Amino acid sequence: MLNFATDSRGETRAEFPFGSAACAERCDLRSEADHRIANHLTLLSALVQMKGREFSGEGPAPSREDVRGLVQSLDGQIRAVARLHRLLVSSEPDAPVDLAGLLHEVCAPFAGGLDRRAAIVQHLSPGCLVAPEQVMPISQIVSEAITNAMKHAGSADGFGVISVRCRAGARGGPVVEVCDDGEGLPAGFDPDRDGGFGLNLIRGLSRALGASLAFDDARPGVRVRLNLPRRA
Repeated sequence: MLNFATDSRGETRAEFPFGSAACAERCDLRSEADHRIANHLTLLSALVQMKGREFSGEGPAPSREDVRGLVQSLDGQIRAVARLHRLLVSSEPDAPVDLAGLLHEVCAPFAGGLDRRAAIVQHLSPGCLVAPEQVMPISQIVSEAITNAMKHAGSADGFGVISVRCRAGARGGPVVEVCDDGEGLPAGFDPDRDGGFGLNLIRGLSRALGASLAFDDARPGVRVRLNLPRRA
């Protein structure tokens, strides 16, 4: 796009912005955004490969619910990455991301594809900010927690409710919670060791974020609570 300016002699000339400092800075921002998104997509690809190995290993074949949950989980995470890319190219690469919008993107595929077996209720307080590099781990944690909650929400033949929340924590960092209304934690459950691939992934990503993780018996149901560190 050409810009037109009038000089001191009253003559109008065309200015080409392509070599300007502002354009160079904009190109740098876009390059940085693309680099960060590439890193996030690499993490997502690694998750898909790990899930594939889990499904192709020994043991019973995955059920339709397992496959549906995986597809919905990946859909939500891809939406989260797309949202992050839009934010990065329209602002500074280090600009914080609002958790409310991010988690809404993660929840959307689950909310639209639960076949009326459970409803997702969102309580997302605006203003809970996280760094761009935290987007992918948080979206994976929440996706895994919702996928697990889908298996346990409600009674065996009843309708269930899954709650997803984010709010400001007492220590300044955001708190994210995913809660179902099922039968609760099994007797003798060890929150540091028990569970399969999904729970182990949640634990590992929480440690990488420097966040504290808790599995609470919500009576009824189970609450997965992630306390994120306060942003510097």
